[in-house]
Amino acid sequence: MKNLLFAVSFILFTSCSKDYYFNKNQENISKELKSIIDKDQGVRKYAALVNIKYNIRDFNFICDSLYTVGVRGNLNNYFDFSKIENKDLQISKFTEKQKNDYNDEIEFGTKFMNYIDESNEKEIYKIIKKNGYPSFYNRKWKDTTKLRVGVTFVLTHFDVNNEKGKRFLKLMIREYKKGRVQFEEMKQFLWHANGRTTGAPNEYIFNIKEWEERVKKL
Repeated sequence: MKNLLFAVSFILFTSCSKDYYFNKNQENISKELKSIIDKDQGVRKYAALVNIKYNIRDFNFICDSLYTVGVRGNLNNYFDFSKIENKDLQISKFTEKQKNDYNDEIEFGTKFMNYIDESNEKEIYKIIKKNGYPSFYNRKWKDTTKLRVGVTFVLTHFDVNNEKGKRFLKLMIREYKKGRVQFEEMKQFLWHANGRTTGAPNEYIFNIKEWEERVKKL
């Protein structure tokens, strides 16, 4: 009986303390999340910049070119994207040196992106452990225009199959059950954790009890 009371008291204290720390640390949390998003998006622009450097005309290259000349609205009205030449075919026209240089730069970008993703996962895990999940919808932000930040999309770049990823997945499930993760946010994350088997996050249907059973086996 004493053990049960202690467990209940501990759970209530932990939940209340996370709300307390979230309210107290919102400015710092927001700043940290914005920094994480900047790193996440910055490193993902690297491959696009490499493609521009080597004049590889892919979807992003065409979009950037159209925006540069002032095109706005539905870009399909200005360019037939089905006519974009296959990327591998474009690379096959490179000299051997160009191929090697291009592949080296892309490989560097991939390794650097993986490093940033691992670093971001570690930082967000610490934020959640102390303050609870910083939901865009389910937490009471003091300022919804300057402080509130949506960070769920960054979570879809984490590797949930390694040990740290499994630990992160378990934490997210606990946070969802505590009501600190909004339904659509959890759907987006679990869509990724499930291997992105459906075309888009909004098409994914999840059962949290099934996920609880799954993580017990991890």
